Amino acid sequence: MHYKLKNNILWKSVDGELVIVKTDTDEYLYLNPTGADIFEMIATGLKKDDIFKELTLRYDASEEMIGSDVDEIMKELKDSGIIEEVV
Repeated sequence: MHYKLKNNILWKSVDGELVIVKTDTDEYLYLNPTGADIFEMIATGLKKDDIFKELTLRYDASEEMIGSDVDEIMKELKDSGIIEEVV
């Protein structure tokens, strides 16, 4: 599965967290460091499986926990209109 950022998104890293702003609605979202890593990997064009693999190398957590975090954060980003699936 592959996602990309929508065009109406601006973001900035602040103290290890990520602040995302939807420019068309001025809505914003904060992501913790793990969420920020996932978002930044989406921004660079990595596919979901590659993001999962990279996070298993970066974090000392079970594959189940990492998979759950990736699914949860991607769902939140998609439901918030920040990313969209590329077909």
